[in-house]
Amino acid sequence: MDQILQIAVFAAGGLLASAAVLVALRLGLGPTLADRALALDLLGFVCVALVAVIVLWSGETALFDSAMALALIAFLATVALARFAVHMDGRSGPGGAEPLKLKPQENPGDLDDPSERPTPSGPSPDPGGRSKEISGEPHV
Repeated sequence: MDQILQIAVFAAGGLLASAAVLVALRLGLGPTLADRALALDLLGFVCVALVAVIVLWSGETALFDSAMALALIAFLATVALARFAVHMDGRSGPGGAEPLKLKPQENPGDLDDPSERPTPSGPSPDPGGRSKEISGEPHV
C-alpha cells in the first residue's frame, strides 16, 4: 500500500473511531427515545464504515460479508426500536407501558340507516355485462 493511501486509511479509522465513541455517548445520554434510536442507527453505520476501512488496511475481502451482516443487524435493531417506541406512545408512568390503542376504522357498509350510505355519482354501470350472461342473453 502506498504511503498516501496508508495515511488516508489511518486518518479515516481514527475519525470513525472517535465518531463511534461520540455516538455511543449520545446513545447512553440521549434524553429522548428518538435520540437513542438515531444514535443506534448511526453507530451501526459507523461500525460498517470501520469494517470497510479495516478491509482497505488489511486486504481481507472476506470481511465485506461481516460488514453486510452488521448493516442488516443495525437495520433490524432500528426497526425493532421504532416498533417499541410506537408501543410506548401511550405510556402510563415510569416503567409501565400500555399498548397503543387504535380507533376502529369506520366502514360505510356498516351504517344502520341506508339513507346515510354514500351514493356513487353518475349512473351505475353494469360490471362487465354479467346481468345479461346470468339471464341467458348473449353478451354483445
